[in-house]
Amino acid sequence: MHTPSLQKALVLIAAVISLFSCKKEFNASEQFISSSNEVLGSINSTSSSGSTGDYCWEDAENGLQSDSVLKPTILGSKLLGAPYSLVKMKQAYVNLTGSSIGVVENQKYIRFKPTNNNQLAQLEDMDIDLFDYPLDYELIQEGDYYDDGVTPIEQIPWLYAVVDMNFVAPSGITTEVLQTLHVPNDYRIENEAFRITGNYVDTAGCSSGSSSAIMESMSSSSCDCSSRPSALECDCRVVCGFSPCLTPLPPVPVIRIPAGKITVNDDVLQADVGIKKVRLVARRFLKIERTYTDNIGNYYFTKSFRNKFTMIMKFKNANASVYGLRGARLWRMLFPNRINMGRFRGKVNNVTYNIADNNDVRSRGAMNWASATIHNTVQEYNYTHATALGIGTVPDKLKILTLPGSGNGSAPMFEKRYITSVSNYFFRQFVTPSIGMEYTSAYLGAIAGALAGRIDLFITYSASETVTKTNDKLTELCYHELTHAAHYKKAGTAWYNNFVQAEINQIIANFNQSDAPYGPKNTPDAPIIALGESWAYHTGHYLTNLKYGALSGSFFEQGEPYSNDSPISGLSSNLNLLENFNPTILRDPFNWIPQGLYYDLMDNRNDDQGDYVPLFDNVAGYTFQQLFNSLDSDVSSIQNYKIRLLNENGNNQATGVNTIFTFYGY
Repeated sequence: MHTPSLQKALVLIAAVISLFSCKKEFNASEQFISSSNEVLGSINSTSSSGSTGDYCWEDAENGLQSDSVLKPTILGSKLLGAPYSLVKMKQAYVNLTGSSIGVVENQKYIRFKPTNNNQLAQLEDMDIDLFDYPLDYELIQEGDYYDDGVTPIEQIPWLYAVVDMNFVAPSGITTEVLQTLHVPNDYRIENEAFRITGNYVDTAGCSSGSSSAIMESMSSSSCDCSSRPSALECDCRVVCGFSPCLTPLPPVPVIRIPAGKITVNDDVLQADVGIKKVRLVARRFLKIERTYTDNIGNYYFTKSFRNKFTMIMKFKNANASVYGLRGARLWRMLFPNRINMGRFRGKVNNVTYNIADNNDVRSRGAMNWASATIHNTVQEYNYTHATALGIGTVPDKLKILTLPGSGNGSAPMFEKRYITSVSNYFFRQFVTPSIGMEYTSAYLGAIAGALAGRIDLFITYSASETVTKTNDKLTELCYHELTHAAHYKKAGTAWYNNFVQAEINQIIANFNQSDAPYGPKNTPDAPIIALGESWAYHTGHYLTNLKYGALSGSFFEQGEPYSNDSPISGLSSNLNLLENFNPTILRDPFNWIPQGLYYDLMDNRNDDQGDYVPLFDNVAGYTFQQLFNSLDSDVSSIQNYKIRLLNENGNNQATGVNTIFTFYGY
């Protein structure tokens, strides 16, 4: 865990309320949409609608809006005549290609009714894309929640999904198969199926228009029937009374297949960096496709879209999911944080989206920025640092809750350790905000029920009550907590149970005192805390130095600000903090947690050079992997760690190693 305690990590958790926001309309002409201008713009998360010379979008999430102001999802009219049914799709293929050979049902439209958070978490872990509104309706506005007019706020509503034909629903959860489908990749087949079922195909502009627009039939007014047949697209050939296209259809124009790049602003690097392996979902009615960005933020879909479709970004992949709280609907925290990128139309093969650095703690943009930054640190830890340094990866499907509190973080690993029952008293200690507000036992119990067994890491992104952390500070915090998660994976559940319980004991014993959250050195809990926390502090700062080096700002530790070249010239702020950690500084109540120990074993610099630390350090060359390998399940103190480290490495530089451990009090 990372000071301050979990209590501060969840400051203001229950103060979020649900409000409506106004919908902004956007109108664009078909002439504008089909412009030949090849310069594509970038969508910033502060935008709610806009256009480039090649595509337009509307209904995007407003990053400047308060994160407590929630927008409702608004639906229009229901699809007519089941256009995705096999019968209608076969007819569409025949109309456009002359044949429906090989066209079969390939997906199912399904809905679930979970009765509790356990069932909801089970569904979410099945890795399907769930929606809280029916998908066979026109989407007027993509929001944060859907009010069906029947389900109470705190009750889980029907959840909808389109799944593969071989999908097997989990037992015990009420499930209905609403329709079996054929969902084509080619938008031209889909458009023809819409036409023959009397559903409007929106070929103009981004404006949603009337909610009844979907009821209108496509007519020849949408097509230039005065053109020669060969100049018309396949759907217009049929509408205008010409013969259908010959088999096979011409290739789909690449401009109709969504692609682009997703980035987030790094205020330390002063650059927009790619968001790695983040999930994107494109949807138009029952046609849904998922893809992931690559290591530099590029993404590519395979399904094509001519008409308006929605893109959503989800902070979720096989490594981790980043969650948050949304108003009174506590069950929604079991869905990963997401960004509604908006509804798009036009040439969509180069749609870029940047999440701006928003310093307003309570803004939607700040939460999005924090989610993206946290998501990236998981990828960096696993695929850059763990691989290069041999320090072990974090467990898969890590559950991370991010909050706008002014504290730091904690890694209780509730979900991985199957901690399914946490008392209200625990949450009164760690959740109740320090702003003079009291919450009922029932409300705290509801939070406890939602969190218990389902969250591994808590990360707060505020530097104060109003301003977010900088990228280097948030990154260091994430690396620190991810180090705990990797330590859990290395040492095992029994070891980690003891570690977390030791910290909980000391948080309760020293609540609101200077010794919180770790307590004094003379407690039975201190040995395992000293080992676990010193390793996390060391790794967090060391990896942050690898990422930012001298660009990083100052860090405060032991009552001192450490910055680049201060107090030691040539060292970054992160390395200055580690190199100058001094166990003799009495004003630091946690001077017994030896943050600088491991760096002294690695570096080739002697601390005893008239600087802050009177340590004769003649040890060098221990590797990160050697240090990590000694964190075994039976090693629960600094003393035992020293013995294991020397035994595993042939007593390498034993005299100097003993000198360093003795200096730190072990």
